[in-house]
Formats: sequence, structure tokens, C-alpha cells
Amino acid sequence: MRSLEIIIIIIVGMNLLKPIVRRLVVGKTIEIAALIGMGFFVLHLLLEGYRWQMLPVYLFLVISAISSIVNWRRQGEDPDRSILKAGMRLLLFLLILVPIVVFPVPNLQEPSGEYSVGTTILYMQDFSREEIYTEDPSDTRELNVQIWYPATLDEGGVLSPYLANLELAGPAFADFLGLPTFVLNHVNLVKTHSILDAPLASAGSPFPVLIFSHGWGGTRSQSTFLMEELASHGYVIAAIDHPYGALVTVYPDGSVVLRKEEILAHQSQDQLNVQSAKELLSTWTGDVRFVLDQLETMNASSEGNLFTNSLDLEKVGFFGHSTGGGNAVQSCWVDTRCDAGLAMDAWLEPVAEEVIEDSVNQPFMFLWSEDWGSDENKALFNDVYDGLDGLGYSLAIAGTRHYDFSDLPLLSPLSPWLGLKGPIDGRRVMEIISAYSVAFFDEQLKDESSELLVGVSDKFTEVDFEMKEP
Repeated sequence: MRSLEIIIIIIVGMNLLKPIVRRLVVGKTIEIAALIGMGFFVLHLLLEGYRWQMLPVYLFLVISAISSIVNWRRQGEDPDRSILKAGMRLLLFLLILVPIVVFPVPNLQEPSGEYSVGTTILYMQDFSREEIYTEDPSDTRELNVQIWYPATLDEGGVLSPYLANLELAGPAFADFLGLPTFVLNHVNLVKTHSILDAPLASAGSPFPVLIFSHGWGGTRSQSTFLMEELASHGYVIAAIDHPYGALVTVYPDGSVVLRKEEILAHQSQDQLNVQSAKELLSTWTGDVRFVLDQLETMNASSEGNLFTNSLDLEKVGFFGHSTGGGNAVQSCWVDTRCDAGLAMDAWLEPVAEEVIEDSVNQPFMFLWSEDWGSDENKALFNDVYDGLDGLGYSLAIAGTRHYDFSDLPLLSPLSPWLGLKGPIDGRRVMEIISAYSVAFFDEQLKDESSELLVGVSDKFTEVDFEMKEP
């Protein structure tokens, strides 16, 4: 809850609970507070921004201010001091707090690295690849890519919105959660730590490059906490919206592409058509390779774009969540430019058979929520993990669920009941994921060792740690 919101809520509470509060304050303190509250209300709208969850509070604040003006000349205590009516006022106050508590404005964790964070959004089109998920054979693959990077602090910079094009993308997210469209209208009140189009930091350049793939029905911004954390530690991260697999993609011209459910066709009610899933993953692997090609072009460009001569493309990592985790495995197998991979709750069933059989040569870390995945997926993981040529890590985090690797657990304290997280505290699991992700990529791409990667950590006792030597 934001500071001006808290002040306004306290003032409204004082007025609603006037029969009770009168015992604690003297004179016209409550009436004066209601009038001052209107000033805080104006500041709140200007500085923090309106949100629908506060509508009942706004209404009662205005009523309280008007009542204070009308009753200004009245003397004595409030005549209404019955226990029943005082109880009803208390119940009413608690009811108006419900939407505020259930749908708060989340605060992302502060990045812990030495760098400020910048971000930019790019549109890329791969004219060499046909878009197989549309009817028009002339369509080619189009991608939105958001890049987080170490930045020079820009005092006049504007913080990036949490979710670009919220007015177009918001309905798809609300539908995914089974909520009315308006419920998520407040999401862009979330304060990121990323300055939009900030200057790239020069100290420490060139920076290692990481490419992120979301899961089926995910988005490029689903784990903003992790993107900002990695960028603050000196990485350039390119996160891809994989169109028709992402929950929603909004192109620069305003056109909206939703997830195409029929892509993952089913042979029966319970059996997935594995071939369609493999085709999907092959397309996503192509996306990763294309984006890395584009980054190479930008790095070598003499035209002076943001990343010219600033990317260390000898140090590249791929990572992802769920389907994107499987894509990280397959992309590292396909593209030898990958030096290390990290997969969070990797869905491996769509991974090509030859990848499972050969496994990968690069060091790899697998992060798992508690007991996620089918028996078949676990068997495929064992094949990949046992076949690793390089160093391997397999870490399971107690008390977590599949979406604990994203920002979704911060959206509401009801997240555990919506199936969006496990019982572990949301900020605690973000701390764990961030710490191990940074430690792994620092080890593999910067040659910096970490005590976290030696064995079980006293700091993170929730983590079941397993390491496989090369």
C-alpha cells in the first residue's frame, strides 16, 4: 500500500469510526482531518495515481469532508454512540478495505547489483522464416523483444511501465486469471526499477548476454524481478515474446496476437499431441537463434545504436521457464554460441529426441518448484541430467509452485488459492531464485565462484541442492 493511500485510509477510518475515535481525540480533530484529507486526496491522484480498489475510500472521504463542513458549528460529542451502530461502522470500514488488500499495488524487489537498470523494447522481423501459425503464407515471423541492461543513472529518466500496452494486453491477463477485465487496471502502478531507454553503462562493458524464453501462455515480462536483478549485476538480457504461444503479443502498430490454444492440439482429452509441441519448441528455438543473430548485428554496427561494441558475445547464456526452460535446453544443443543454460521448471516433453539422447555440452542449472511435472517429464530430465557433459546443478525449492518463478505471486495475497504460488513467502522465493541465478551465470560467464554453488546453503535451507561434476 502506498504512503498517501495509507493516510487517506486512516482519515476515512477516523470518520467512519467517529463514535469510537471521539473517546481518543478532542475538539474538532476529526472534522479538520477530513478537510485536510481532501488535500492528500489531490496529491494522491497527482503523485500516486487513481486505482479502482480505492473507489469506496474516495467516496467516504468526500462524504466525510462534506459532513465536516455541514456540521462544523455543532457542539458536543457525536450523539450516535450505540454499540450496534459502532459495530456496523467498523464492519463497513473493514469491507471497503477488502479490495485494497486483495489487489494491492505490488513492489518489485530492489535489484541488489552495482548497476542501475535500463530497458528498451525492440521489434524484430525474421524475413527468412514463414509464420506457420497464420493462414497467410506470406506472413513471416515477428517478435517483440525487451532488453534489460546495466545503465547509467539518468535523473531525468522515466521508469518503464510494468506491462507495456496495458489497455490492449490487460484483458488477456484478466481472462487468464478468470477475473473481470477491470481488475488488473492498476498493474502499471507497479513501480519497476528500469529506466526506459537509459544510456548503457560504460564501466564493465562489454557485458555478457542472456536470452530468456517464457512458458506456454507466458510473457517476456513475467519475471521482471529476475531480469532487473541480472541486469544490475552486469548482464544484458533479451526476453522474447514468442507470438501465438505468449499469452498476448502487442505489435508496434497496435495489432494484438493472443495465444493460439489449438497449437498444442490433443489426440484425446488427456493426451497431448507431442508432435505439435515439438513443432512449437522448434519455432521458439528459431526465435532464440534469430534474436542472438540480431544482437550480433547490433553489436557490430557502426551506426551507433545503444549496444554497439557493448555486448560480450563470447559469453552467452540461455534461460527460460516451463516451455521456455525446455527451449533453453534445446537452444543450447542447437546453437554452440550458448555457453551456459538455466531452466526453471523445464517442460522437456516437447524437446527433440536427439537432444534428450545427446543431452548438452554446456554447464546447466535446473531450478524446480516442489514436485512439479509429470512422471514422463521427470524421466526425460533424468536422461538429460545424467547425460550432461559439463557441470550440472539440480535445485528444488521447498514450498513453491510453478508460477513462483514469475512475478504473479505478488499480485494478490490470494495467489496461493488461485494456484499461482506455494506457501513460501513470495519475496523469499524471489530472493532464492535471484541469488542462485546470478551465482550460476557469474560462475560460468564471469569466472566468479560462489559459496552457494558448493553445497547446501545455511542461508537458503529451503533449497534441496544437487550437483553433478563434469
